[in-house]
Amino acid sequence: MLRGKNMRIIAGKYKGRVLKSLERIEVRPTLDRIKQPLFSIIQFYIPHSIVLDLFSGSGALGLEALSRGADEAVFVDKNKDCCLVTENNVKMIGENSTVLCKDYASALMNFKAKNKKFDIIFLDPPYALNLGQPVIEKIAEYKLLNEDGIIVYEHLYDKNFKLKLPKRLEVYDSRKYGIVGIEFVRFILDNKI
Repeated sequence: MLRGKNMRIIAGKYKGRVLKSLERIEVRPTLDRIKQPLFSIIQFYIPHSIVLDLFSGSGALGLEALSRGADEAVFVDKNKDCCLVTENNVKMIGENSTVLCKDYASALMNFKAKNKKFDIIFLDPPYALNLGQPVIEKIAEYKLLNEDGIIVYEHLYDKNFKLKLPKRLEVYDSRKYGIVGIEFVRFILDNKI
């Protein structure tokens, strides 16, 4: 049996709203102590953005972005329980959102076919699967990130960790919060090419 645990939206028009999550080992919500500095770093990208919350779990990152002024969020997770929780959280705030219960590869291919692009992509795959590199490569190959967009990649911190990014992408900021590492990825600015 699944038991929900509470999280909250920490800023914006829905500040303080309680979100449901799942208490399961493989479901690892981004903690408030990480969300606060993460969203401070990306705050200028958020207004009127289109957000993809990939491996969304409860949808906390995409919902936080909506609360802070994003226009639209798409949530993707293959776990049906996570999708149900995300759908309930989305209904609670009533924002422009889509919840897709499918694996990341199908979802990315679907976005490519529909020529869907995003301004912010939250990438928080299960740490043990090491999916960051191949997912970022697919995002670049399918041209899913707008030219002025960013990817926020959360992973298990390792001091020797280094992303090998596709051409024209760069890590412009990197942070460590306990055992969590976060890479902020964007297109290389024209004056740096």
